[in-house]
Amino acid sequence: MTVIDVLPAFFARAVARDPAHIAVDEPGVGARARRRFTYRDIARWSHALAHQLSSVVTGECVVAVLLPRRAEVYVAQLGIMQAGAAYTCIDPSFPDDRAGWMLDDAQAVALVTDADGAARARRAGWTTPIIDIAIPQSAWRDTPPAPSWLGPETLAYLIYTSGTTGRPKGVAIEHRAIANLVAHDLDAFGLTPAD
Repeated sequence: MTVIDVLPAFFARAVARDPAHIAVDEPGVGARARRRFTYRDIARWSHALAHQLSSVVTGECVVAVLLPRRAEVYVAQLGIMQAGAAYTCIDPSFPDDRAGWMLDDAQAVALVTDADGAARARRAGWTTPIIDIAIPQSAWRDTPPAPSWLGPETLAYLIYTSGTTGRPKGVAIEHRAIANLVAHDLDAFGLTPAD
């Protein structure tokens, strides 16, 4: 198996292999209807986000994600990496002081969120610039930006542990680490494009 050193390249291969294949199948919950997105949909949506982020991402940096667990989270993570930044996810259930502390500790250059998250950020007094994940389909893009600094040693994401001191601790994960894990899992578990 060929090892791909950055996650956006891995995803691009999946898009090229079968762009019409369903990438995200999100069941309906309550009044929200079921949503399905193809690999092409996710790619074009994340490319649009990456282009929006390119105005604030000028080198290796961190962009925070504050979204409920829906398709938008995948788009945010992928778009952030395509822009050349790393992401850190903030669970919407976290109290404002913990979420604000994580934004500050990560030195997040932007916060990708939805209307609810943006309203919360304003109420909490967070000063991190907000990027809205709700990008109309008419603005979706066919190609992502091409940051020159993106490589295997580039930071992919920052995950916060609970921390033994009561303060979360950020753990930095590079693209090569997660790409190696994905390559291993594909091989070890015999995953195919049909999975």
